[in-house]
Amino acid sequence: MDLAVLTTDKQREAFLHPTRCKILEFLTHKPMTVSGVAKELKVHPANLTHHFKKLKSANLIKVTEERDTGRVIEIYYSAVAKGFEINQQTHGANSKVLTF
Repeated sequence: MDLAVLTTDKQREAFLHPTRCKILEFLTHKPMTVSGVAKELKVHPANLTHHFKKLKSANLIKVTEERDTGRVIEIYYSAVAKGFEINQQTHGANSKVLTF
């Protein structure tokens, strides 16, 4: 899907956070693990776990692959779309489109 329309408060809340926007930007280009995104953002992976859970719960990202490395299972995530549109008609505001 090229464009996802965010219609629920849960989706908008998950999307409208600076760190989660950065995560989505990475995941629109290629599937990545939490550790991979953390390395790009120069933070510890534990700092991003909560954000990934919020994005997954809001159906903005999805698991695309699980790799068993022998020590751990690496989970790869990708964004559900290349761009996101915020539908705020219920709140009386114009919609906003962000494409990465």
